[in-house]
Amino acid sequence: MNGNKLMESLKNVRWDVADKTYGNNHSTLIGLLVEWWISLSPGTNRVLEGGPTNGYKKRGHCDALLCEYDTPQGVLEVEGTYYKKTVQKIGTFFSAKREEFRSLSFGIVLFYSYSLEGRGDNKRFIGPIVPKEEIKKITKKHPEKLIIAITISKKFNKQHSGVRSWNNYYQGELDKIESYLFSKGKEIKCTLLYQHKSS
Repeated sequence: MNGNKLMESLKNVRWDVADKTYGNNHSTLIGLLVEWWISLSPGTNRVLEGGPTNGYKKRGHCDALLCEYDTPQGVLEVEGTYYKKTVQKIGTFFSAKREEFRSLSFGIVLFYSYSLEGRGDNKRFIGPIVPKEEIKKITKKHPEKLIIAITISKKFNKQHSGVRSWNNYYQGELDKIESYLFSKGKEIKCTLLYQHKSS
C-alpha cells in the first residue's frame, strides 16, 4: 500500500472512541491503531504489542509492530511528550541491526496534547508539535520508507462538578486530528482525519 492510500485509510480509525475518552488515553490510542491495521486485511495482518526492541538500547521498544503474518511492515509509536526522541526511535528501527526489520516500509507516530499551561480561565493544552525537520532527515536517509505523523490536539473544558472535575487531564476534550505524510526527505501532504463536533 502506498503512502497516500495508507494515510487515507486512517480516516477509518474509530476516532469517535478517542473523542469520548478523557485523561491520558495512551492505551486507547494504541488499541485503535492496532484495530485499524488488522481491519485493513484481517486475513493477513497481525500485530505484536508491546513491540520488540530495535536492538540498540534497553529502552528501544516500540508500542506495536504492525506485521503481515510474521513479517514486519510498520512500526507504531504513540507519545504525548517526547516528540523528537520518539521520531528518532522510529529511525533506529529503520536502521536496526536485526535482519527481520529490513522489511519495514513505514512508521506511524501519533502525538497527542498532554501538557497544560496557564491558570484559571486561561488554562489550555499545548502541542502537539510535529518535529518535521527530524522526520525529513530520517526519510531522506531511508528513501524507501515513509513516516506518517498523526496529531491529536485538545481543548481545556473546565468541569465544575462530577468525576471529570477531579483532574485537569479529565477536562481535556479532543479538538481535531490531523496527519502528515513524509517521504524521501519531504512533507508530501497534510490531511484532516477527524474534527470534534460540538453537541
